[in-house]
Amino acid sequence: MKPLLFGFILVSLVMRAASLEAVKSETNPKKRAVLALDNCEAAMNEARNASHAGDWKKMAAAFQEVDASADLCYTSLHETDKPPRKNPLYKRAELKLRSLIRMMAGVTNDIPYDERAAANQTQQHLQEVHDKILNEEMQKR
Repeated sequence: MKPLLFGFILVSLVMRAASLEAVKSETNPKKRAVLALDNCEAAMNEARNASHAGDWKKMAAAFQEVDASADLCYTSLHETDKPPRKNPLYKRAELKLRSLIRMMAGVTNDIPYDERAAANQTQQHLQEVHDKILNEEMQKR
């Protein structure tokens, strides 16, 4: 039973890495930003499931993917042709990241104290990216 579970986890990690690479290969920055947000949410759900199962390595890998997806979304938003104030993708990203930050708070509370370092780091990183997007969205240029 355990080799089957290990194989499933390994396949899911490979598929998850492949999906992030697929998002990075998207040429349209608007689509790439949306796909990065979706990937960020999927990785967050994967991290939550791993934390419930007690698989801390898989959880930490999923949190790293959440960070990478949030960064990819942020850089993709900068590559769009509209200014942040007139770009609806900025608002969408800001709302999705705010939702993910709330989700992170719940996931962090479910994790034993000894294993919270990766979750706290990801939560802080998501908050920083959220604040950057919100700040750019609110600036008048």
